[in-house]
Amino acid sequence: MHLNEVLLRLNRFKGLRFFGSSAYKLCTHTISSVLFRIPEIRSLYMAGSMASGDFVPGLSDIDIIVVISEMSPEKEYHFLRGLERKLRYLMPPFGKDKIGTHVFVYSVKEWSLLGDLSAGKKFGPPLKLFEKDIDIFTRRYDNDTKALQHFYKAAWRLEALQDNLSSPVKSAFDLRARQRTMERCLQSVLHGLNEMNADAPPSPRLTELTNRIITLQDKSRELNEASSFKSLLPQIIQIFDVAIRNGFSSVPVDAELPEASNNMDDGRKINTARMQAAELFKNIFGDNPGTTDGSHELMICTTTYDYIVFDLERHEISEKLIRYYAANKKSGLRMMSPYLLNRLYLNFPTVSYTLIKFPECKASIIKGRPDRSRLVNDTYSILPQLRATAKRQNSETYKSLSNWTHHIIRAWNMQRNTTLSVPGEMKSGEAKSSDIHAEVENEYERFRKLKSMSSVLTALLDEGTNTQSPYDSRQHLSESTFV
Repeated sequence: MHLNEVLLRLNRFKGLRFFGSSAYKLCTHTISSVLFRIPEIRSLYMAGSMASGDFVPGLSDIDIIVVISEMSPEKEYHFLRGLERKLRYLMPPFGKDKIGTHVFVYSVKEWSLLGDLSAGKKFGPPLKLFEKDIDIFTRRYDNDTKALQHFYKAAWRLEALQDNLSSPVKSAFDLRARQRTMERCLQSVLHGLNEMNADAPPSPRLTELTNRIITLQDKSRELNEASSFKSLLPQIIQIFDVAIRNGFSSVPVDAELPEASNNMDDGRKINTARMQAAELFKNIFGDNPGTTDGSHELMICTTTYDYIVFDLERHEISEKLIRYYAANKKSGLRMMSPYLLNRLYLNFPTVSYTLIKFPECKASIIKGRPDRSRLVNDTYSILPQLRATAKRQNSETYKSLSNWTHHIIRAWNMQRNTTLSVPGEMKSGEAKSSDIHAEVENEYERFRKLKSMSSVLTALLDEGTNTQSPYDSRQHLSESTFV
């Protein structure tokens, strides 16, 4: 039995809960004491459920934010390698890579530009463990931008729940883990709503939504079998959609996806997407699905994930999708409304999605537009990943991270109408540091390139938030081509 299972079992007994919570608090104290002695670390924050105090021993992670001094690429590379080794023995489970997973590292400059997005939240902020210098935030963000961070966390947890549909619940621990993911997802939705309305008196609509979310949280805690988890998932996705619509009410709902124009440049891509979507549609709904009519459409986009876009109030569609993906051991389902697609997923003009609309089987090529609030949140999320050891050790993961970072940089440039780019590859005659051993040279080169991307993002953020609030509700329309 693993340590986390032991702690979770102890937590079930009132008289033994002390041992689990004490283990987490001791680990936190040890981390803080050890990292305080490292001169390059200037500030340390505890994030997540440990910061709010509602952690569950055995299920909850220990998430920390580390703010480090500005360093050269070579010095920072060695520093992070040493920090990774220390954290493997300070944080359970032992031996797991932590940086980028549960340890989020920012430079002092990055934190001055982005720290208010996290530490300045009124709901669910991180807990400061120590600071050697006074953290000065040179950028302040409005409630909507901070709320969007909560909503993104809820979306990530919903994705995890959908990815687990094909995984059987093998034990009580597995079931409790899914319950906890549901609880935390709904908590993030609630935090997002409260963050957006932090400076306004509670409205009847907000009170109603809050009560619905709390009711769903109670239901998730009462789950006692896997089938209950699957039956509750459509309700959670729907309440997430309702919360987003309520929060971003300034974004017109009737402008979810713009009108189409004709363009046949992507004919081969469209034909492939149409065939894949039609096959998936038939597999799920059969020849006579009774799923769509003139007023209810369903769209499918098959990429790395299967995006199924429809009216989330139609639970019969959600239930069919869940049954299909659970029975066929498929992963990567993404159920959403057109509004959620446009508000949370269409971030970059350099990334396109080919959606097939049923029942008429029309193709729609969708592209996003830069939005300041989303770009700020994307930048906040990607910067710690650029320092993650695991991200640069695997070639495919490294390429994926690099590509995604380039999309964010291009979106910032389009938003600001600039052309700031990432420096090119190392010149062939450029000398390499003598103390970088040959066996890690390739990893160092990757780190150096990711470090340069961090510098570009920081420069773009520094300039990009000077003139107006990061949130601009007018920038909500996507570009599309229907054929």
